[in-house]
Formats: sequence, structure tokens, C-alpha cells
Amino acid sequence: MILIENFKLYLTLPIIGQLSGLSFNQPKFCPEPTWNSNGTIFIANNTIKGYPDSIFVTTNNSIYVVAQAIPQIYIWLNNSVNSTITTTDTVPFPKTIFVQNDNELYIERGTFNKRTVEKWILNRNNSTPVMNIPAPCYNIFIDTSNNLYCSLDLEHKVVKNSLDDDDTTPIIVAGTGLSGPASNNLILPSGLFVDASLNLYVADYGNHRVQMFPPGELHGITVSGDRSINTTIGLTYPTGITMDGDGYLYIVDYYKHRIVRGKSDDFRCILGCRTTIDIAANQLLEPRHMAFDSYGNIYVVDRNNQRVQKFSYEKLSCEPRTTITHTTSTPVISHSTKTLAEYLIQCLMFLMLYI
Repeated sequence: MILIENFKLYLTLPIIGQLSGLSFNQPKFCPEPTWNSNGTIFIANNTIKGYPDSIFVTTNNSIYVVAQAIPQIYIWLNNSVNSTITTTDTVPFPKTIFVQNDNELYIERGTFNKRTVEKWILNRNNSTPVMNIPAPCYNIFIDTSNNLYCSLDLEHKVVKNSLDDDDTTPIIVAGTGLSGPASNNLILPSGLFVDASLNLYVADYGNHRVQMFPPGELHGITVSGDRSINTTIGLTYPTGITMDGDGYLYIVDYYKHRIVRGKSDDFRCILGCRTTIDIAANQLLEPRHMAFDSYGNIYVVDRNNQRVQKFSYEKLSCEPRTTITHTTSTPVISHSTKTLAEYLIQCLMFLMLYI
């Protein structure tokens, strides 16, 4: 007799899904997803002029990469093989980009101490200022309520304003402007993410932690790294952060050359987990940023290797599991078979009465 176990449970789990209404990918995975530890080079160092800083992947899988040297944005539209290059007259060079509707680019420009975040329409020569800031943004993020956030790393704070009005003056939503380790302080804040409940997550670079600020709160909760509320994982200068559709955080651990995944008290390294650093396919060198495509693959800005690595999502890690068990027990007649046998016996006895 052969029994098939554990099939129904895993069959009902989605392999991968995508939250709707977002301009970027926020996949939903099975409980224990894995990615190929050997990355493939999406952009090589002979393609990028200088060092890549950030990446944005839209839900249509258009890929935008910001690189320094001369101000350039590399763009691959809708899974295209060849890139186009957009050059902007920004000084100092922008480190970040956010994209909406596949053609609205949010970048910054201006002098070092007087900057403006602007909305550019792809293939047009005009722009609209949306936020005035005193220093460069390390990261830009737009939440589901159309608020724009900017991490002013050199000013140790995060600011935001609404894109639904004409006011370009932001308000402070995290940090005091003074560096420090307190719950209301930041040191060189870097990556940003805002979830559907408008909780703000900040990669607090100089404090080696990730802070979460509920809406309207200026005191953050440490969810990962030094002095976290749960025992999680040590971080060393985190620079990037994002979240999947199930609420798992993905942290770019810059100085430990790896990507960390987790939530609550369950954090683990998923990419670049070897202790040595090198240019090998399974290693990173001071990564700065990451993003998902619509298939769940992870793109990592491997900055000091001057490349962008693509780590493929291993769908087999979510395949239904089956266990085949052999047994020597006596076969049991099913209820339907038993009923048929009784019926035949009754028919035979009825015929014998009339013979």
C-alpha cells in the first residue's frame, strides 16, 4: 500500500505573488524561500562608468541603475537587453532614484548645500520640483499615500512632504539633526522603506541597526541590529532595506558584505554569507542597495566590485513536498467495494431460492 503525505498542505501555498498598487515589486514567497547563492552579472564593471549606487525595478521589470562618475542613469525598459542612458546635470551626483508609472523619475539636483528633488518624465526635457532640501538624499521613497521621503544622511534625519500639494518644504519624521544612539537619534541614515501601514523603516548606518518609526512617532523601535527589542542579528553599517509581501525585511549589510532576511526574532543571512570577500559569484564587496523583480529574483548593487548581481529565486524551494510510504499491512476493502460485494452475495442468494 502506498500513502502520499504532506501533499495537500504544500499544494495550497502560493509559489509567488505580488502586491497590487505598487510601482516596485514586493513579492510574496512560500515559508522558506531560497535564492541561488551564485549570482550572475547583470551589469559588469566595464559597462558602468564609476561605482553603482542604487537600483529600482518596476513591476514591468524596467530596471533603473544610478551610477557615479558622470551623472548617469542606466535604464532597461520592460526586460529589454540593451540599456539607454539618461544624463542629468546634477552636482554632486545623485545616489538614488524612485520610479512611478514606469516613466516618472524622482531624482535630485542642485549644488551641495541647496538641492531639489524633482519629478522627471522620461524622454522629456522638463522637470517639476517637489521637495527643497539643504543637502543630498541618500535614499528616496514614496509611500502608498503619495508622501515622498528623503534620508538626509549628512544631517542625521529623514524628512517627508506630500506630492498631492504644492508645498515643497518637508517636515522631519525621524532624527533630530544631531547624531546619537538614542531612540530619537540617527547617525547617517541611509536606506528607507515605508510599509502599507505607513511605518517608516530606516537603515541607521552609524548605529548599526534598523529603526522603525510608527506614523507620527519620533522615537523609533529597533527591529534589527544593535539594541534591538528581540535577539536578531548583528549588523555593521546597513545601507539598504526593503520588504517582501509577507512583512520580511531584507537588509543590505554593507560592511559585512551580505544580505539579511527576517522579521521579529528570526533573521538570517541569505546572500554573500561567506566570511571572505572577493569578486566570486557568491560573494559581495560592500553592497549598497537591492531590489526584487516580479519573479522574486534579487538584484544587488555590489558597489565595490563595480557591478550589479542578479540572484535567481529558486522556485523548487517552494515545490509541493510528497512522502511515499510503503507498508505490508493487509489491504482493506473500501466502503464502495464492500457494498458492491454484499449486493452480489444478496443477488446470488436470491437466485438460489428459485433454482
